[in-house]
Amino acid sequence: MTVISICSTEISIEQPDVLSAAIPLHLHIINTLPQVRKTMNANGDMDDLVESILSKGQKVAGLALALKPRAARQYLKEVNRLWGTKHSLRSLKKVHFSDKGGEHYLILVYGHRRLRACALAQKRLQSGETSTSFVGTYRCDIHFGMSFQDAFSIQLLENLYLAPPKHEELAAMWRYWRYLRASDPFLSVSTFARTIGRRPEVVRDMLRFSNLPEAVQDKIRPDAPGGKASFALLKEVARKAEAFEAFDKPMGELELIRLVDLLVAKRVRASDYARQVSEEIRHLQNEQQDLFAEMLSEPVETRTIRKVAAAELIQSILRNIHYLATINAMMKTDAFGGLSPYAEGTQKEISAQFSPDSPARTALKLMEVLKGAVPDLAEMLRRDEKSDTKLQSALVDLEISEAVFSAVLKTS
Repeated sequence: MTVISICSTEISIEQPDVLSAAIPLHLHIINTLPQVRKTMNANGDMDDLVESILSKGQKVAGLALALKPRAARQYLKEVNRLWGTKHSLRSLKKVHFSDKGGEHYLILVYGHRRLRACALAQKRLQSGETSTSFVGTYRCDIHFGMSFQDAFSIQLLENLYLAPPKHEELAAMWRYWRYLRASDPFLSVSTFARTIGRRPEVVRDMLRFSNLPEAVQDKIRPDAPGGKASFALLKEVARKAEAFEAFDKPMGELELIRLVDLLVAKRVRASDYARQVSEEIRHLQNEQQDLFAEMLSEPVETRTIRKVAAAELIQSILRNIHYLATINAMMKTDAFGGLSPYAEGTQKEISAQFSPDSPARTALKLMEVLKGAVPDLAEMLRRDEKSDTKLQSALVDLEISEAVFSAVLKTS
């Protein structure tokens, strides 16, 4: 392979009328006028930019003009003519460049969002935060002399930047997350967020989205069958799926696909659906509280619980018992369309809606907990006739077969 030898000065750019500067923000000498970009903070991306600057520093410099009073007055005249504004030199701050012929007005051409983000990052430094990459300055190239027409044309071109498609950005973040976790299994969301210059909420949304089935994730693509779904909408679907999974009500892939297709077809706004998901989660939490209130209505002595296991373990066992009882009750009402929820059966496309393996897995986990975590339960029941009677009564009330427990409590 041929190695090309060059001198660094051969590729350096030297412009006599351009100064690459790092301006201390506390000087407040950069003047901002109307810009092509009006929206400075879309979907919280200003917060992401601030995090990025604190984590990695300002990587892209802005562009400002340094105009002498006469040229600045003409520049403002053109700005007012274009935007219908009434700016005057009296409202602008000026700076004296001793080596550039006296007083100038610094007027920002592009990089307004970066300037605002740097100012917000500076406030966080003043409040006590630390950063090894940001020291409270704004990087920009200062052009001494440029016409309004040239400046505005550059401003238009600078805003032609196109962000990558959302699904490609999420895939890249997910791959980097797995890459870093491979060497640091205890990497936290907040640490990863600082590493990539994003807010922790952004990372959590990415992780939720990545946990959706691939077919559901593909709904974010522009060519998705049935219509493209926005990331804002899909992250709420992911939030719902995560919550239902936590409450032992997992949503199958087919169910999620149908849900997304319905939301897209009805043109449901992400903000509206977010409120609906929050309400559904609150409903699940209330159901769980009602369940505990019913099942634990009879006071349990702390002393008795400590003889067996932690209170949380007892509640977990009761919750799983009730879950299995509910499944059996649903079977009696033909809620699964004639299919057993404990096996796939032959009609996968139907049974998949009800996550058929879940009850079986739950039953096995319950058996493991009773066998491994509470080895003295059988002995306790044999010694305490009162406790044994209460357990048998509870089994009858919940319509749980005694065979489930006799298999667990059987001694060798």
